[in-house]
Amino acid sequence: MAKSIIYALNCQPHEMGGGVVAAGFTLPDQWQPGMKVKVRWKPNARDWIEKTTTIRWYATPERLFVHFFANDEVRVLSSSPFPRSTLHPILMNVTIAPPEEE
Repeated sequence: MAKSIIYALNCQPHEMGGGVVAAGFTLPDQWQPGMKVKVRWKPNARDWIEKTTTIRWYATPERLFVHFFANDEVRVLSSSPFPRSTLHPILMNVTIAPPEEE
């Protein structure tokens, strides 16, 4: 797969335990390096923010979550457990965006 944007997500962040579910987005059955997604959101009536980020590695496609961090950083991942679970890949108390994965 070419390293390109595979889809654009429009998200309105809100308090849901550290992330929002990105409904209507289908992940490929197999993760491949370089999968990217463009996320667009409008926090607190500010101007629209648009970021491109990689989709973190997953073994099987599950729910897609978008995590928002300070400095307009965003991370996208697939996970069965919701963000409130200790099994979720990005824990609720994480305030700094983890490094991007390629």
